[in-house]
Order: sequence, then C-alpha cells, then structure tokens
Amino acid sequence: MKNLSENVKDARSAQSYRSWITALATDQRGLLTSAQARRLGVSSNQLCYLVADETLKRVNNGVYRLSAAAPDSYSEVRALWMRLEPKSTTAERLARSDPGGVLAHRTAAAMHRLGHFRCDAVEFAVQSERKSRRPGVRLYQSDLSRSEWTVIDGLPVTTVLATTRDLAQSSIGDDDFAKVVRDALLTHHLDLSTIGVGTTRHANNPDTTSSSQPIRTPPI
Repeated sequence: MKNLSENVKDARSAQSYRSWITALATDQRGLLTSAQARRLGVSSNQLCYLVADETLKRVNNGVYRLSAAAPDSYSEVRALWMRLEPKSTTAERLARSDPGGVLAHRTAAAMHRLGHFRCDAVEFAVQSERKSRRPGVRLYQSDLSRSEWTVIDGLPVTTVLATTRDLAQSSIGDDDFAKVVRDALLTHHLDLSTIGVGTTRHANNPDTTSSSQPIRTPPI
C-alpha cells in the first residue's frame, strides 16, 4: 500500500507527462494506448491520475482518449486497430509496408462507400495467421503488398480494387456484390477488366449464393 508522499509523487509525475501524452494522442486523432504511454515512461498509476483529473477517458481495455478530443466516425474502429499492435504509434505503423493490420472486406467497403452492408464485426487483414478473442473483430490472413492498401482518415484500408477482389471471393450475396461493383465503377472510375470479376466470381468459392449466373451490376 502506497503512503501519501508516494501518491503525491505519482500525481506530480503524471502532471509532468501531461504534455507528452497530449502531443502523442493529438497525433493519433485523440487516442493512445497504455503500451504507448509506458514507452514514454508513464506508469499505470500515472495514467489513473490522468483519468481521475479528466485529462483522459478510457475507451476500452488499454486504449484512452483525450477528454478534449471529440470522437469521430472511426474512433471505435481506430481503437480496435490500435489494439492489434499497441506498442507502436500510428505514425510508425503507417510508415511500414505491413502496418500490423489493414481494414478489409466489409469494413473497407464501408469506408470506401462501396455497397451497403450491416457489419457485425470490424474486419482486418493481417500478415500472420492469428485469432482475435475480442467480440466484434474478425481477422483474415492476407499477404498484402504496400500497393494494396491506402490510408483513410489515418487508418490503413485495402484499396478499392483489393477490397472488391476480396469481396468477390467472400460469401456475400450476388445483389450485394453487384452494388459494390457498381459503386467501384461509378465512384472510383474502375472498369470491369481492372476489377477482374464477372461470370467467374463463384468459380473458386462454393460458399457464395450462386454458382452459375454472371454478376450483373445495377444500372449506373
């Protein structure tokens, strides 16, 4: 059990780290992880003081948000992405060819505004096969090259082309996939030859809803 002088020392130390914590979180859309804080020399007790004085708010296990930073549309997704590799900063991860997880499949489609999906999980493509124990997170093993992902609002996301090709091999229905293709053609100026999908969509995927009919896009 710590005595009063030790608690006061922790509180003063936390105050001295406030500017470092604020600067790091500001560069990450208001978020930081406890693992990143430890790299700055901030202890768990000091983080607790910053929560107690309302400098920080807990988002989920191991992720915090600056109280002064309003959450944006992707705050929840961003927090989950940060938890995939909590020690590294966003800048460090985005500077690599493998950012330690890329938003993919339906989640990527939603971020590119391709089709309309009701997503029951946030989906990531990861280089090494791994499983997530967290509900609402789905991981796919994929050896993505740097040219197959882009950055949207500070998050790595598979490109429109890579997203469309992934969904072509997924279990989504033909109607949903046709809307993805339509939006890729209309909004992102891709063409069917570039996407490389059509009558062969189901050839290598027995889980899709059809096996013989070509994919017909809705009128553009």
